[in-house]
Amino acid sequence: FFSQINEVATLNIFTAPATMNEATARPFNATGSLDDGTTLNLSGTDVAWSVGSGPILTLSLAGLATADNVYQNTSAVVRGDYFGKTATASVTVLNIGADDFHSYASDQLDDAWQVFHFGQPAPTVNPQFGATGDPDGDGHHNLFEFVGGLTPTDPASHFKLLIEAVPNQPGQKSIRFGPFLTGRNYTVESSVSLSSGTWTSVDTAAGDNSSEHTVTDTDASGGTKFYRILISKP
Repeated sequence: FFSQINEVATLNIFTAPATMNEATARPFNATGSLDDGTTLNLSGTDVAWSVGSGPILTLSLAGLATADNVYQNTSAVVRGDYFGKTATASVTVLNIGADDFHSYASDQLDDAWQVFHFGQPAPTVNPQFGATGDPDGDGHHNLFEFVGGLTPTDPASHFKLLIEAVPNQPGQKSIRFGPFLTGRNYTVESSVSLSSGTWTSVDTAAGDNSSEHTVTDTDASGGTKFYRILISKP
């Protein structure tokens, strides 16, 4: 009876492609490079799998990795061990949803914005960090500060709106407001009554990243007139 025993010299683990969407599952596979130069395909359960680092929520005995939700594209490392040989493989977990990260999820605020200003989310929801919270006490809730490009932890960061007379033009008003930021659209509207619910567009413009913007209402003669600014963030 004759036989030949070959030893695994190097363990290789891999997954393809090297990216996966958050909250999805992806199998990791393994091969062993033998000392005679050949390759041994290993089944998933032959390898002892573990999470090296990053947002891998679960990792099955067969090497099926399930990604956690993330707030930005984040690298994860999966480790495999086979008879004393160890290897790792990296995968980038892609941030697909902007409002699905742990206790920051489903609150109308961008997760990355919340992490930047408030830090990593706690296991339970903190109302101060949600859409209606006002942690700096400046009267602007977080949803307004997010859309307006303001800093929710700085009471000096606020949106300003000034209505001024136009020199030598008694029938006109100057509406000055800011900040006027890129990535946002601004619509100035007017109404002769706060109770009627009827608002008319005065001007619409895309932000250009300046401290303020001025719009002139050429039909401001007559009695009282009210103005408001609608800000949208596509």
